[in-house]
Order: sequence, then C-alpha cells, then structure tokens
Amino acid sequence: GPCAHDWLLPKVSAVVHHGGAGTTAAGLKAGKPTLVCPFFGDQYFWGEMVHRAGAGPPPCPIAKMEVEQLGQYFSDLCSEEAIIKAQGLAERMAREDGVQAGVRGLMR
Repeated sequence: GPCAHDWLLPKVSAVVHHGGAGTTAAGLKAGKPTLVCPFFGDQYFWGEMVHRAGAGPPPCPIAKMEVEQLGQYFSDLCSEEAIIKAQGLAERMAREDGVQAGVRGLMR
C-alpha cells in the first residue's frame, strides 16, 4: 500500500525511483542521493537535473537497466560526494520560500 515519503525517506541511505517531480523533490528534501530510472515524459529531465547537481549518477532508463550495473549504481549513490551534494540540496531547499518566490515571479 501507500507509504508516506516524509516517513520513509529519512530512514534510507539512497533513493531509486522513476523520476517523477514529487518523488525527486521528496528524496532530495530528505537529503538522499538519488538514482532516477525514467520511463516517460519529464522523468528524464529530473534524472538529468539530479545528476548535474551531483546528487546521483546519470539516469538509467528502466528498460536499459541491467543487473550487472546495480552494484556500480549503489556504489555511486553511497559515495561521499553524492551524499554531500544531496545534503547540500536539502539544506538549500529548506531555506527556500517557495510561496514568496512564486509571488515575486508573478509580480514581474
């Protein structure tokens, strides 16, 4: 059944998921390195953004995932660099005032 991201994600070392905007944001908000395995739409974009930010390896489309790759992906997710980058993103997200930024954008 359903499981709340806010409850689960602080308990894990890393997040592997499809790359939806909500799941991506929840994983990064929790400060967790992330591997996106996209299969549709904007999931590829979010996977690339996570990778460019240094918070995870390059996205791997689920249709191309091979069992032999998983060990390297997990090593990448547990690297000190990915952990530090993911935690840094979480800190930046915590400081953001999304409502205020949205209002400023609308008022331009």
